[in-house]
Amino acid sequence: MILDTTFLIDFSRGNQKTVIKLIELEKYRNPIMTTSINVYEIMQGIKNKKEHEIAKKLFSKLEILPFNSEAAYTAGEIQKELRKKGEIIDSEDIMIAGIAITQNKTIITKNTKHFSKIKDIKIESY
Repeated sequence: MILDTTFLIDFSRGNQKTVIKLIELEKYRNPIMTTSINVYEIMQGIKNKKEHEIAKKLFSKLEILPFNSEAAYTAGEIQKELRKKGEIIDSEDIMIAGIAITQNKTIITKNTKHFSKIKDIKIESY
């Protein structure tokens, strides 16, 4: 299960839905991970040392999936298909989707509006 940026932000702010969801995932022994792109998105928004420490602690407990050449190829294909349809979503979301699809993982996100435009992706809202 890939934790998207929306989930990571909400969790770090103590959002009860995310805390409960994470406990549920751990209870059923679902592998919990995020992507290198999500790390990038979180790190660029950090405003102070306290937030930096929270992020470091959180990321140290997660498997971080890389944006490798296979994910890049898949992301490029996704971008091409979306452009043909006149759909525009953030490049970071497309890269996250490329990782999720190549790894056959589900993304947990509140950002279903963007991810639902991508074919072959598995998403779960919270």
